[in-house]
Amino acid sequence: MKRDENAEVLLLDTGRALMGPVPVTIETKGAVIVEAMNMLGYDAMTVAEQDIQLGLEVVREREEEAEFPFLSANLVFADTNELLFDPYTIVERSGRKIGILGLTGSERPMPLDLVDGYVVDLLNPIEVASQYVAEMSAETDIIVVLSNLGLDTDELLAEEVPGIDLIVGGLTRKLLVEPRHVGETVIVQAGYRGEWIGWVTLYIDSGGAVTDSHGGVVVLDDKIMDDPEMLTFVTKAKEEAAAN
Repeated sequence: MKRDENAEVLLLDTGRALMGPVPVTIETKGAVIVEAMNMLGYDAMTVAEQDIQLGLEVVREREEEAEFPFLSANLVFADTNELLFDPYTIVERSGRKIGILGLTGSERPMPLDLVDGYVVDLLNPIEVASQYVAEMSAETDIIVVLSNLGLDTDELLAEEVPGIDLIVGGLTRKLLVEPRHVGETVIVQAGYRGEWIGWVTLYIDSGGAVTDSHGGVVVLDDKIMDDPEMLTFVTKAKEEAAAN
């Protein structure tokens, strides 16, 4: 694993992780996904509009089970504009502080009525990012945005909001074989449905500035060996779901 080679690895998800057509995911309302993500050691996840279709109360249960933060800086209750989740988290690697900001997008009209009666809305992501990036810059060396906004908005975000080092994107399901650069911001996106895993390496100087980057995607095909512990977990979860 990459963590065996480098302790500075961050593992991140841009959302739409809890929902899916697989029976075991439906049966457990995403609990099996969170348990697997805990096993993998995720550092943060953005909450997508598709995730909250489970209902806010269910997602709160998944958040309690997670050993990593659920983030969104622009998903709010429609009547009060109060945030549903923490906007960002700060982690430390090799003495450097890394701010991770979550931004939620939607393919459905907003405001949105959830199944458990809550009504949610989305604040303008560019305005929200401008606010929080300025706030985070005072206490971090590197700023990462976990975006569920789509690639076009990610590029606009990079143009309009200075200070973002890396945008890890989702929603539009684009497969960027190599990172895209907009100004000084690196943008990556790794497809959909777990068929690829994306990676990006940032080179950071002694002052905390990103001086270079490179990255790509790995196809998760039969050439990638299954992790025995994870295979046992997935097999058991599927059997239990099929028995219910």
